Amino acid sequence: MQNSHIHNLVRAFLENELNETEQQEFYQLLKDPAQRELLSEIFMELNGDPDLQLPFDESLMPVLKAVMQADRAAAPVVEMYSPKRSRRWIWIAAAVLLLLTTGTWLFFADNKNGKEEQHAIASTVSIPPGSDGAILTLADGSKMLLDSLADGVIARQQGADLVLKNRELAYESKKNLNAPVVYNTITTPRGRQYQFQLSDGTGVWLNAGSSITFPTAFSNTGRNVKITGEVYFEVAKKMASGGNRVPFTVSVNDPADAARNMDILVLGTHFNVNAYADEPQVNTTLLEGSIQLKKNNEQYLLLPGQQARLQNNGTFKMIDRINAEEVLAWKDGFFYFDHTDLQTVMRQLSRWYDVSVEYRGEIPDLKFVGEIPRSAQLDQVFQILGKTKLRFTVDNKKIIVHP
Repeated sequence: MQNSHIHNLVRAFLENELNETEQQEFYQLLKDPAQRELLSEIFMELNGDPDLQLPFDESLMPVLKAVMQADRAAAPVVEMYSPKRSRRWIWIAAAVLLLLTTGTWLFFADNKNGKEEQHAIASTVSIPPGSDGAILTLADGSKMLLDSLADGVIARQQGADLVLKNRELAYESKKNLNAPVVYNTITTPRGRQYQFQLSDGTGVWLNAGSSITFPTAFSNTGRNVKITGEVYFEVAKKMASGGNRVPFTVSVNDPADAARNMDILVLGTHFNVNAYADEPQVNTTLLEGSIQLKKNNEQYLLLPGQQARLQNNGTFKMIDRINAEEVLAWKDGFFYFDHTDLQTVMRQLSRWYDVSVEYRGEIPDLKFVGEIPRSAQLDQVFQILGKTKLRFTVDNKKIIVHP
């Protein structure tokens, strides 16, 4: 394809003059890695023309999204666009250029006015993303750094061997019903996440800044664990000798605020609990099966697709038809924002990149919609967020947000 033809296609796209055939040709160019360097050069050339603003045609998004999701692993999609449908313009050129250079599709939502402001990101410090790893605390109080150990049996506790394989821990039950019950704790510091398997086969995923305390082997009368932070469970079914199911109970434990504590009774299901102390509520989301929430004398039954929000005053709010992709994005390697405010975004970033956050001046009323891969360097995330009016500076491990 001649460079002049590609140049004409890009200009026609920017001027909103592509016909249906040309649109398909243009989107195929975006999809072709071999064309990205040339496309980037053309966009950079044309971006110098201030007249290359155009009405935002939201009908283009499903087509672009379908093209990019054809290879999601290589080009995760990020859409940040105004929730106000009346907003008519946006810098499409900048968005496409960002897609070409970083594999990210960007629009943003600004609730205050219709002007887009761009500020330099006042940081040359590259802070890497979090990684897999955790601290294991054994029954005697000794600690082991799981991401530093070789494969094999790393410890023996009452009733179970602790086996590490490909950096993933599994508790292999020795089926000794007479063994005394002992407890272990797995903790993920900020900047770490971890996946492992309990002795009954239950899969557990811990987000950054989380913990779970559990018996090394479960009895036939009950399975009880305690958590802090955010944890996703795929609970295995366990049958007692009499043919009855052995219940699985998750206790949410916030030592600083008893109003946020509760128990979750499970028979066999997939669910996520977000119980960070710095979040305004405890969210329990059911993906499969059924669970029952217990707090004081109250009980609530959750069905798949529902979320229970435990407020700081100790009351529940039930939400139907929750966005499962948003809830599980952390487990699948993404930040997912659905009209998410700036402070919530920064709390998620602070936990994953192990940084603190400080705001200078009034916190802007911004909403974000889209995905960002958790594998991105923090300065790359700043480049995305910096397309709004925000500016960031880095002071050691502190991020300062300037409106």
